[in-house]
Amino acid sequence: MKSKSLFLTALSLGFFTYVNAQTIFTIGNTKITKQEITEAYNRNRTGDNDTTSLKSYADLFLNYKLKVKEARALHLDTLPLLVADVQNFKRQLSENYMTDEEETNKLLNEAMRRSAKDIHVVYFKADYKSFNDTISATKAITTAEELLNTSTDYNKIAQATGLKFSDAGYLTVFSVPYNFENLIYSLSTNEVGRLSTPSGIFLFKVIDSRDDIGVWKIAQILIAVEPGVNDDSNQKQRADSIYNLLNAGMPFDEAALKFSDDRYSYSVGGELPETRSGVNSQAFEKAMLSLKKDGDISKPVRTKYGYHIIKRMQVYPSESYVKQQLFKDDRIKASVDKFNEGISKITNPQIIKNPSLFGYADSLDLPAKIRNKALLRYNKKTVTIGDWIDYYRNNNPNKDISKEELWKKFIVFSNREYYRNNLEDFNRDFKSRINEFEEGNLLFEIMERKVWEKANADSVGLKKYYDDHKQNYVWEKSAELITFSSEDMNALSMLHDKMETGDKVEFISKNIHSDTSRVELTQLTAIAESELIAGKVLPLQSPGEGEGTFTVVQKIIPAGGIKSFDDARGEVVNDYQLKLEKEWVEYLRKKYSAVIVESEYSKLN
Repeated sequence: MKSKSLFLTALSLGFFTYVNAQTIFTIGNTKITKQEITEAYNRNRTGDNDTTSLKSYADLFLNYKLKVKEARALHLDTLPLLVADVQNFKRQLSENYMTDEEETNKLLNEAMRRSAKDIHVVYFKADYKSFNDTISATKAITTAEELLNTSTDYNKIAQATGLKFSDAGYLTVFSVPYNFENLIYSLSTNEVGRLSTPSGIFLFKVIDSRDDIGVWKIAQILIAVEPGVNDDSNQKQRADSIYNLLNAGMPFDEAALKFSDDRYSYSVGGELPETRSGVNSQAFEKAMLSLKKDGDISKPVRTKYGYHIIKRMQVYPSESYVKQQLFKDDRIKASVDKFNEGISKITNPQIIKNPSLFGYADSLDLPAKIRNKALLRYNKKTVTIGDWIDYYRNNNPNKDISKEELWKKFIVFSNREYYRNNLEDFNRDFKSRINEFEEGNLLFEIMERKVWEKANADSVGLKKYYDDHKQNYVWEKSAELITFSSEDMNALSMLHDKMETGDKVEFISKNIHSDTSRVELTQLTAIAESELIAGKVLPLQSPGEGEGTFTVVQKIIPAGGIKSFDDARGEVVNDYQLKLEKEWVEYLRKKYSAVIVESEYSKLN
């Protein structure tokens, strides 16, 4: 049985290797396999509605590879702009490969689950500074915990126990430190839990929960009230006056610039950083949540900072915010630490011991001979004493971290940098994506040179192509339009109104420009066909700033008739480019000896 099992395993592995090694095309000595084509096909499909067959895609893939090969032969991959593009993309993409994927996904799934609910929390704190010892603090927390079983008079409990009390309002993921968040989301409504920290003991109680409110983009006008001011009637009156001005039509950004005391936001129309549960005071949040649609403005609401008038700008789900925030939060450290352990085994540097290592760290002027001595050796890089000294000085300016601890950090840092800079050697997916990006740039560059620019510049070739294929450029049903445009919106609006009401137009301002064109109805996607009738004056388009326009339908023209070269030029250029590209690909197939392996190609579907 054992030998049969081994035989079947070997047979299956051999079959797997055969399937993945099926060669569909060869370009000289280079093989293009079914696996390579299938992976690219799956990556580049536009969705379930994409009906491109694998065989059709394979033809395009061969042409793509030939074009890229020609681009490399012409050394386009050495163009400084393209090289810089690839390096920038590498730096950006590498961040996605510098944490443990399994641990990161675990944290992300946890954060996404928690983000669906906002938790209303109250808490007590036994601050060690306020108690003589930890025993007294623990006793006070225990007493409060017992009282919470029978009472919701939280202020009374705080007075009886000497604890600090606070109503935190609704909290959500990332609102509080991760250890607090873990406890809060483990509690049911009305359940109590405690947590010890270096500064004291916390007692949390969950009193309610609600669906996530999402991420809010808002603006505010703040009328500040100084702390300790008892009579704020002047500030309230001022806030009410501004609110009335806004209701009368004053733009919010203009009012913020003119009246707001928030020195961080007044110059940008009052716009604040994106906000969620647990960020603002309960009064502010309540006023914000009362705004039911974008553009709504709240009545002035009082907080400890003064009177706020809040404008709702946009609300969107938390998903994208959670993903971004995860990589900024301390909890990702667990994923990074696990990842660092893994890459230390992969990079596996040779550590060269140097008894004077820590002494060198404090030396101000070491000779180059010593700075260039090796400390860590990787396959493709050597890290020197000079690198260690620079790291030490940049990361320990106050000398409050021990050299031993910093040395450990330096090894981790060096491993990560080496891994990051050589990711293509360690991660197949990263290498594939970088290669795809680089080849995409090369494809664009060589198509620009060999097809697109060439077609546009070849006026003789374009005209000849048009003359040889006139019958292909026949007018579909179309409209003759006259478009009026001007920066003088008053004059343009008066002309529009006259034409719309059918009044006779005897004079058109010299500030108004007009342009007559014939356009096929299929190209007028922004205008309903029912609007396209002779004499119809379409609505005035006023962007607020810049040039306004409106269009008049002169007449509707039935299908038929050959387009002139000028009218058909866009289509001619497109068709001529396809012709040039087809001829060029045929040339490349011969130049690079491209061969289709028919026995395998025919199996694609």
